[in-house]
Amino acid sequence: MPKNIILLLLATIFITSCCVKRYLNITSDPPNATVFIDGEKHGTTPAKVSFDFYGTREITLIKKGYHISTRLENVDAPFYQKFPIDFFVEFFVPIPIKDQHDFSYSLKPYTPMNKKQKESLLNRAQTHSKP
Repeated sequence: MPKNIILLLLATIFITSCCVKRYLNITSDPPNATVFIDGEKHGTTPAKVSFDFYGTREITLIKKGYHISTRLENVDAPFYQKFPIDFFVEFFVPIPIKDQHDFSYSLKPYTPMNKKQKESLLNRAQTHSKP
């Protein structure tokens, strides 16, 4: 009988245990920029995106009238998500843990080149392309 109680207790712990909820919070100035994480579209800023694994993420923001912003961001695991502590946190901690990583971007307005700038760029290209 004690074996059954121990098994029931362990099963209850596994069923009722919470886990770590991981989020990337991405904001931009100006807001409403389209967010791509590792090439996958995730709405517009401000965006709250859940993720499963830590590591480097490529975050791209696109907004009409602004330069495209692409950066590689390192999302480090906190100490409680490193081996062997992570096993106990995932399965035996009865309260949810929120791991949030905030990234903020300032987008630069796009201004097209004027005629003089275009001519200067063409002259430099022609000068450097001659053998």
